[in-house]
Amino acid sequence: MLLTLQQEAKRQILPMPSPERLEKVVESMDALDKVVQEREDALRLLQTGQEKARPGAWRKDIFGRIIWHKFKQWPIPWHLNKRYNRKRFFAMPYVERFER
Repeated sequence: MLLTLQQEAKRQILPMPSPERLEKVVESMDALDKVVQEREDALRLLQTGQEKARPGAWRKDIFGRIIWHKFKQWPIPWHLNKRYNRKRFFAMPYVERFER
């Protein structure tokens, strides 16, 4: 409704009445989002015991950078997947000296 009021004021080339209301609405919506996120985190922590929405681990990529790898479900385990075992990439030993 405030955005409609703002557009109508622009159309009529008039200043919008009390434009600080838009800032207050944005701040209150941010506060609501924060509360909802905290509740979801608390519920997830109670149900699964994990803090993050998607579990993962810190891993090194082929260039030696440390990245967050998100786990996902697969139809078969990785050690039984022949195609995955053929495609795996490892960081070469000569890359380690260039790591920071």
